[in-house]
Amino acid sequence: MAEDNTDALKPLTGKQELFCQEFIKDLNAVQAAVRAGYLPQHAKKNAYTFLRHAGISARISELKADSMKRTIFFLFFFF
Repeated sequence: MAEDNTDALKPLTGKQELFCQEFIKDLNAVQAAVRAGYLPQHAKKNAYTFLRHAGISARISELKADSMKRTIFFLFFFF
């Protein structure tokens, strides 16, 4: 069952923010959970849960958009 929309209103914990930062590096949710400090034996379950969390999904979208802006800026000015 999907998380309710109130999740989007709550601030992310430090580990959840770190998960988001790690996820955008390679889009591997399980490895991002491990790198964020979650136990490897629970990483798959945590990754699934995090990707369905409204606040985490919104933050990942925000980070992807920022990354895209930097890429476009770089390409525009350096090529």
